[in-house]
Amino acid sequence: MDKYYSSDQISRFESLKSRWNLKTKVGPEENRCIIVRRVSRAKSMRVFNPFFSYYEDNTYRKELPVLYPYQIGFLCEKGFLPTGFNLSHTCALQNKSKKSKEGLKCVVASHMVVETSGINRSRERCFTAIRKNIANARKRKRFQTWTYSLCNHDPVCFINTGAL
Repeated sequence: MDKYYSSDQISRFESLKSRWNLKTKVGPEENRCIIVRRVSRAKSMRVFNPFFSYYEDNTYRKELPVLYPYQIGFLCEKGFLPTGFNLSHTCALQNKSKKSKEGLKCVVASHMVVETSGINRSRERCFTAIRKNIANARKRKRFQTWTYSLCNHDPVCFINTGAL
């Protein structure tokens, strides 16, 4: 059972987007990623879910107490959050470091799909191969979308480079 929200609730989530202080746009304009790097009045990247207490008693719904910016971006665009499946990104950051903030992901809803955790993990292999291709590339355009030729996912995995 997915967690669907009313239009009034979605507008409340839309207002949370105003707390996204530092946004970075990455990649070519037709397929650009937007990365939220800081959320005001939040110790981490997470924001308290304003409807958690409202749905807390509904055990089938499994409402999340806190939400990341990418979850809010998906919810505002699609009107629901998945239950029992992962919100999987078809895009990734170029530089993945162990010190990077948790929840630092693209907030563009068209770059996210609802998938099983196994498929979500298999996308990481594609992202690793793409990162190797970027590191080994001799010529790079300023804004470029990189893909992996052996990727069998639908939609295809990609990494954008070149930040605004």
